[in-house]
Amino acid sequence: MGATAAPQHDHARDRSRPIRPIGSGGLDALCIVTAAMFLTPTAERALLRAGERDKLLFHRVKRRALWSAMRGWSRDAGVEVYCVVNGGGERDLERLRALGVHVDDRRADLAGHPAQQRREAFALAWRAFRPAGVQPASRLFLWSEPDKHHLDMGRLVGIARAAQDYDLTIVNRSARLLASYDRGQAELERGSNRVLSEQLAAVARRARVGAVRQQLDALHGPRVFRGDAVGLAAEQDLAPDDPMEMYGMLNKPLFRALMAGLRVGAVELDGCYPVALRRIDERIDRAYRRDQNRGIVANLTRWLAATSG
Repeated sequence: MGATAAPQHDHARDRSRPIRPIGSGGLDALCIVTAAMFLTPTAERALLRAGERDKLLFHRVKRRALWSAMRGWSRDAGVEVYCVVNGGGERDLERLRALGVHVDDRRADLAGHPAQQRREAFALAWRAFRPAGVQPASRLFLWSEPDKHHLDMGRLVGIARAAQDYDLTIVNRSARLLASYDRGQAELERGSNRVLSEQLAAVARRARVGAVRQQLDALHGPRVFRGDAVGLAAEQDLAPDDPMEMYGMLNKPLFRALMAGLRVGAVELDGCYPVALRRIDERIDRAYRRDQNRGIVANLTRWLAATSG
């Protein structure tokens, strides 16, 4: 397949670069969907005064990793990056736009609403590829959290090629990658994944679709939507009063895809969890982590009961 011109949007970006095909199967572009919450200098000083040094360190580590990922992604002509921002100053937005990132400034209305922020990031990318009713069938939309895993272009292209066989693809962590996490966190997430896998199997039986062959690492954030399947994430209702909805909004499309008979699968990501983040995770109270994982499962259980009822 030959290279095609990039779609035109109202964003400050040089569109003279051709899009590099990412593989076979009629796919001509990879869209990275993400969200960013920057702290202003005033917010950082407030954390220092409150003695919240761990929280400040966490944000600074995430910030460095995010900028590293954004710079790497923006260098490739085959990648479009869409980011909703709900915190920070004008300089942060200017830097993102200078890298060619499609930015939606939602600091005024989405501050403190991570679930809505994530949904709007998907909607931003989806709208860009649906002019005049044109379906984005030749695109892959990859939700990524660049502060946790710097997915270089080699890994991104590998994930994209492997994801072409599915409408929705979960990016599983390899055994080596999961082993590099805080041990307590990894154990909790394995347990939650087992519960979610049982729920997925039950949904597949009720929908009379084939069982998902791979074990799915649903607690891992990155996932890939092929074409119009991204609408499952962009057009979903949210429960704004549930703090676990920021995780639920990434997993509900997985269940909805099965209910709709779409193809769901997994690809594996190898690597190591950033040491700086692991050190921060190790200081987080174990009871907090346990309650967080229980909350993620409970959020989906409630939604499934309401949906099936």
